[in-house]
Amino acid sequence: MDNYWFSHNSFTGPGKTSGNSFLISVVLEEAAASHFEGIRVVIIYESSDELDSLNITECRDPRMFGLSMDNQASYRGNLMSRSLATRRNKGSPSGVLCTVVLEVVDLSDERTNNFTLSPRSLSELHRPRDFRVAYDSTYYCRSSSPSLLLLLNTSHPLCKIPVLANFSLDLAEHQMLGVFVHSVRVSPVTRTRRLPDLPPPILLEITRLAIGTKGPGWRKTLLSYGLVCKSWTCVLDLSIGGFDREADGDKPGVIPIARAIGRRPERATCIRTFSPTTYETLIDSHRPETLPKWRAILTILTHAIAVETLRFGPVHTSIVSSFLEVLHQLRSVRLLKLGFPELRRNNKFNRGHILTMSDVQRAISKWEQLETLEISYWRKDTVDALSIPSELTCSIRRLKLEGGALSGRQLMLFTPRSTPSLQELNLREVSGITNKEFFNLLLAVAPTLSILYTVKCDFAWDSDDHEYAIDAALPMMVSLQRLTARGNCSLLAIARKPSRYDSQGAEALHGEIFIVNAEQCTADDLAKAMQHTMWGVVRIDVVRMAGWNAGLESMVIEAAKKRGVDFMRA
Repeated sequence: MDNYWFSHNSFTGPGKTSGNSFLISVVLEEAAASHFEGIRVVIIYESSDELDSLNITECRDPRMFGLSMDNQASYRGNLMSRSLATRRNKGSPSGVLCTVVLEVVDLSDERTNNFTLSPRSLSELHRPRDFRVAYDSTYYCRSSSPSLLLLLNTSHPLCKIPVLANFSLDLAEHQMLGVFVHSVRVSPVTRTRRLPDLPPPILLEITRLAIGTKGPGWRKTLLSYGLVCKSWTCVLDLSIGGFDREADGDKPGVIPIARAIGRRPERATCIRTFSPTTYETLIDSHRPETLPKWRAILTILTHAIAVETLRFGPVHTSIVSSFLEVLHQLRSVRLLKLGFPELRRNNKFNRGHILTMSDVQRAISKWEQLETLEISYWRKDTVDALSIPSELTCSIRRLKLEGGALSGRQLMLFTPRSTPSLQELNLREVSGITNKEFFNLLLAVAPTLSILYTVKCDFAWDSDDHEYAIDAALPMMVSLQRLTARGNCSLLAIARKPSRYDSQGAEALHGEIFIVNAEQCTADDLAKAMQHTMWGVVRIDVVRMAGWNAGLESMVIEAAKKRGVDFMRA
């Protein structure tokens, strides 16, 4: 019987009993029915004071347990026909028998008396335990009817009964229950064909979904998956890059990871997100003793050709040229974030090499997949080092620049010459470009730009400038939904919002504008702008507005209500 699976289930069926009757159903699956001539049912128990007088017999009349009710006709008929067939076929088959062994187990505790049936293997009958046989019968079975259904009586209730004062088994007669059913299904272990091995990509995806976001400790869980069998060892590659976004307190270190990738470079294809802190805590970018770790980072990046997200700060001065060359060879990056600390800060991790804007643009010049670029506090280009690529092949959708200087030509490289793609532009403390150069950029991205954020930016004016770049370009910015500006715009930005029409052809207000610095604005100009604006929400800092008072505020609010504008003052 080692080549067969036994599955056992128990539940409460119909009828009424005090627990002293139960059904046994044995079903041979089609693939197993032809292997057996008969079914042998053996019920055993271990000798004890509670079970010494156990007696189990076959019930000849199922009606005594309430199985003759009208609403159970099909159940009763099936049981009686099976019982008749069982009695006709009862005998001693000479062929192979399917032996089902069930043990009466005592699960009683202080609160309940609980006896139940539990399946056992045939080998347990030969173990040195004081077993007694309560029931042992053999029945013929045919391939046309490969099943057995027995209704048995027992002297001991095989159910859970609460313990009462002066408890006796006779009291169980007053607790009416349904007839308990024990179902055994037999199926062969052998299969006609070997199940196919799942390809590694499917195994990797199943493992990703199974582990999910376990946070600290996911590497140990992953190890348990990888040690299941030889064909599952591929999931261990996920420890290199399968869950980069999930923090794990036990970081493996960049040097061991680089060594593993050096032996099997294909493992690096799992890496989708990478930064020096992916496998190790902050690495000093200045001290000589950390140079081996930075070389390990180069090894990882060299083979991580599928990486999509990169996050870096200052790099070690000894690897700058190699680092830029490795970046230039990548082709799948979609997000690049370079967060350099401010130079004026006393930060021990701020002593490495900080890239210039020219360094960055040369490195990403062939990144066709790049969509998001964030750079903060980059180093200013020198005249001798200024080398700008002719164009960038990427179509950037989100651009964030903070705390640095760049030229107008460098700024224009971030938008394609043919089809505009920029949707979000975030500039903070940016200098080096003129008001006219900023205007040219806004015109180039006007069809697609939906979010514009400019704070503390120093855009120099030429002699022929008459308006802020935002004010002048806003009538063409048909997709703009959110504008936040501190300086570099006036109340004209409120009045010049392009019109948009609803499905009925009527003008519809839309979008939100927030002007932080309104020192050069007046309340009268604001009220006039409200009468023509197409912004749905207008928020303005009026603390420093010249001549602002409660009366002027009421005038502005009234003008906003007539227009249907949600006006908020900061």
